[in-house]
Amino acid sequence: MPNQQVYDTLFRDYFNDRERFLSLTNAVVDTDCQNPDEVVFNNLENSFFSGLRNDLSALIKNTFVVMTEHQRTFNPNIAFRFLEYAAEVYYGYIAGHRKQLFARKKLFIPAPMFVVFYDGNPDEPSKQIIRLTDSFKRKSQSLELIAEQYNIAAGVNKHLKKHCAYLNQYCAFTERVTANRKAGMTLEQAVAEAMRYSIDHDIMRDYLLSKEKDVLKMLKYEWNEEEARQAIREVSYEEGLNQGVSKGLFNAVVSLINNKGFSPDEAMSALNISSDDRVKFSAMLA
Repeated sequence: MPNQQVYDTLFRDYFNDRERFLSLTNAVVDTDCQNPDEVVFNNLENSFFSGLRNDLSALIKNTFVVMTEHQRTFNPNIAFRFLEYAAEVYYGYIAGHRKQLFARKKLFIPAPMFVVFYDGNPDEPSKQIIRLTDSFKRKSQSLELIAEQYNIAAGVNKHLKKHCAYLNQYCAFTERVTANRKAGMTLEQAVAEAMRYSIDHDIMRDYLLSKEKDVLKMLKYEWNEEEARQAIREVSYEEGLNQGVSKGLFNAVVSLINNKGFSPDEAMSALNISSDDRVKFSAMLA
């Protein structure tokens, strides 16, 4: 399986466009910025689940920074990850104003906003607030980070989708892929049918026509990532603690092979297995 670091997620690739991202920002932040030239993307490398950069981060009008993540599984620790992203973004900004840190005049910096687009269980709240302080072992207000999570699953947050046509189209396409999978199609069949339908109905048409060969790769990465997480959850953690972490990971590899049709290499790549464990697991699977 190719190195997954070369793949983007579909969400990140689709909204890694100044006009689309600005429309998404306007819908969430309730702003009315109209000039895509005022969007400057930040690329944060090596911060994501499998070594991928975070989804999207951009400076808007040199006034505020929007950092986003797209999630198919609820992550209660997302505030910690945003804290890492924020440190990287502001380190770069402060590096260019270091002398001003010691001046008497106050240095003003772009205001942050942390947003999660959750595409999982439609029964989850349409909006959730995730606070860094909720994870502290004792009460403290010395450091806070607040992330807003929007549920974009089918039938949820219609108001938000109405105000961002690009988000509405993205959700319509991914919902059709998911429905096709539930109907028994392979991922390849599900994506191909959803693409044909969407192009015929002017849903993400220009994007899908230009990225036809890449969309399956991106969605396969996303589905593999999610199924890898599911395999880890299904493994007996008690067994993993009693017999070692490697045993638990090996069981997760076997689960992906037997239940999801992964090849051994695909399963170990999806689970981000270390090179040492790859050698051991390959021998055990032979």
